[in-house]
Amino acid sequence: YLLEFGITQYMRGDYTSAFDTCCAAKKLAPTSSLINGCIGMTGMYLQNKQNETIAALIHGWHQLVGTSRHQNPALLNKYRSPADVDIDVSNTEEGKNLKSGVIVLTRNSVENSLIQALYTFKRHEECVDLSLDLFGIPSVSEGGAFILIFSVVEWSSTRAMDVNKFGESLVKAGKLNLLGHPDLISFIKWFQRS
Repeated sequence: YLLEFGITQYMRGDYTSAFDTCCAAKKLAPTSSLINGCIGMTGMYLQNKQNETIAALIHGWHQLVGTSRHQNPALLNKYRSPADVDIDVSNTEEGKNLKSGVIVLTRNSVENSLIQALYTFKRHEECVDLSLDLFGIPSVSEGGAFILIFSVVEWSSTRAMDVNKFGESLVKAGKLNLLGHPDLISFIKWFQRS
């Protein structure tokens, strides 16, 4: 009942107590996505718990979706807790909505909380990299910003050739990862359809 008690404290606005209660629950069930979600939700209100908050959300996310689906494993591994090392990706809670007597935890809610936590804690580069990863776009350092910027325009066939030439120069310079797409315009059109 520690999880439910922690959530009740959270709903009352007693974030410090809720965080401590959810951390106590984690000692009893360290791989629980629900408990890690509780730690992440409550920790977002505590500036001095940034690393614990993000680590708990990453851990809960790993449990829900595994690590194999993401383009940027380094980002996911950055906040791995020691308990994450033992995660068997084939035995994740993927695709499930996890429920307690008080809350329902979905993949979407964990991803939104993780992005919100990174933004709240002013970890903007990590926030952008995670967002790009969720959309299946390379990180900013791998040219993901070009995909985002160019996707707001519907390109004519003439300009599409220019975009592809630009994309080729970026790939040659090592500044764009097309993630298996044949060219930049194909990647942009895929993203626009997604």
